[in-house]
Amino acid sequence: MANSSPLKRIKMAPIKVETFSSLPSDLLTRIFGKVASHSLEDIVHVKLTCKDFLQIAKTDYVYEQVSLDKFALGPLECVTDAKPFLHRVRAVHSDSENVDGPDVDYLDPERMYKINRQVYFLQRCRGSGNPEVLYREGVVNYFRESSGPTMQQKALENLKIAAMKG
Repeated sequence: MANSSPLKRIKMAPIKVETFSSLPSDLLTRIFGKVASHSLEDIVHVKLTCKDFLQIAKTDYVYEQVSLDKFALGPLECVTDAKPFLHRVRAVHSDSENVDGPDVDYLDPERMYKINRQVYFLQRCRGSGNPEVLYREGVVNYFRESSGPTMQQKALENLKIAAMKG
């Protein structure tokens, strides 16, 4: 008879498997970049999930990948000048109820809060090298009437970077 030893069963400790939080942060960064390139709304939801996801979603790589298809195609002047966002209102004279006074400029606090958030977001995307922001900014600055040769050269540089990034 051959020597037959019974198989020993090895007890293994149960393995705790966590879903996304067990993945390396560089992999999560790439995943969140893909999410951001398809849906701005979805990356906002990812940020709201937990603190770890918020930190990862705030990386330059994710801001570089963000799709700006939900943003208006207008010029990005809001990044540097708040003047276009002033609201015109009519001031009412205190001595009479029905008499309109001169136009007065004021900044609506709620609107300015929203604008400041958008400006910060666009600045962050630009600083991260987001090709959509660079492209939009390049086109607007190149065709702006008041832009001189230096501004047009910078606009062409932005368009070149955007084209190289795809």
